This record gives sequence, structure tokens and C-alpha cells, in this order.
Amino acid sequence: MWLIGWGYDKLFGAKLLAGAAAAKMLDDQHPWHSLSLLYACNAGFFLFLSGIIAGYVQNKIRFGRIPERLQTHPILRLSLSPARLKRLGDYVEKHAGSIIGNICLGFFLGMAGFIGEIFGIRFDIRHITISSGNTALAVYGLGIHNIGRWYLAQVLLGVLGIGFFNFLVSFSLAFFVAVRSRGIKLKDYPEFLGILWRYFRNSPMDFVRPRRRLVQQNTLPHAE
Repeated sequence: MWLIGWGYDKLFGAKLLAGAAAAKMLDDQHPWHSLSLLYACNAGFFLFLSGIIAGYVQNKIRFGRIPERLQTHPILRLSLSPARLKRLGDYVEKHAGSIIGNICLGFFLGMAGFIGEIFGIRFDIRHITISSGNTALAVYGLGIHNIGRWYLAQVLLGVLGIGFFNFLVSFSLAFFVAVRSRGIKLKDYPEFLGILWRYFRNSPMDFVRPRRRLVQQNTLPHAE
């Protein structure tokens, strides 16, 4: 975003953000001059909710046999070839859930501020991506030499805190739903967390990227 602000300034001779507006945007990310960390928890809840919606849609597509229905739809078969219908069905099966989830997340994050304005309450969101971009634009608009170093460090700390609470709330809610779906009760948490810690200690990268699954082919023994 800093490069976008710089490019816009060089191209049009004006800054995207400057003056009081830039100062306010920078202050909105400050961890104790604003409610940014609380708003980050709101964003974490919306991240969790959009994931639930994406999972629901994906399951509905899979168990409703939507790809097969598309391939056998009487009207679509008149206008599309079987190969294109197959590609359409495969695309819907693989990507529809994530697309719907991202659309819902966009509405949740975009409408949060309006909800606060409509009902007259202090309700908003702070998302790590949006906050870091806003901070970069505000820093460029004000000029980094015009911002106190300690104040800027506090704002950057606030941006990191926003990312932390985004992750903490969304992961905690998703974790709670996952363990409930497995029938794990509160009294089982110490044992479960111990197993989880040992797994993390032995295979930490499995928590960063999905493990590559090896397809095992079951072969029948040859008759002798």
C-alpha cells in the first residue's frame, strides 16, 4: 500500500491520504488510543463465521451432488458440451465454498462500520491486512519523519496485536467447534492438549502447511 500511495502521488501529484485524515487513520490502529484490539476480536469472529458458511456450502454441494446435477441439467446440456459441463461441475465442487465464504467475509468486514453508525454504537472491525495497508498509507501521507518514533512503534505494535487477536479468536472458535464435533468434553482437554503439544513438537510444519498425503494402493496377494 505504501508503494500504491507513492505511485498515486507521483502520477497525479496528490496524496491519497494526508493531514488530519491520515493522522486519524494512524490513530485508529493505535492499541490504546482506540478500540482497535477489541475490533480485531470482532474481525476474528467474522473470519470464523465465514469459514463456517464456506464449510456448510461445500458440504451442501458435495452431499447434494450438485456437480452431477449440473452435468445432467436438461437446459445446460443444450448449450454446453459434456466436457465443459464436467469442468463446470469440477470447478463448483472445488471452489464454490471458498468463493461464497470470501464473499460473506467481504460483506461482514465492509458492513461492520455501517452497523455501528446505524445503531449508534462503537462497533467496527480491524483486520490485519486492512490495518497494515491503512497504516502504510497514513505513514506515507504524513511523512515518516513527521511521526514520532515511539508513537509509530506503538502503532506498529497495535497492528501486530490486531493480527494476533484476529488469529486467536477465529482459531479458538474453530478449535472449540472441532473438538465438540469429535465428542471431546471439557474434562478431556488436559489429555487432548498434551497429545496436541507432543504432535506439534514432533511435526511443527504440519501446523503451517498441510501434510502431503501418500496414496496407498491396496493390492491383493497373489495366489500361489
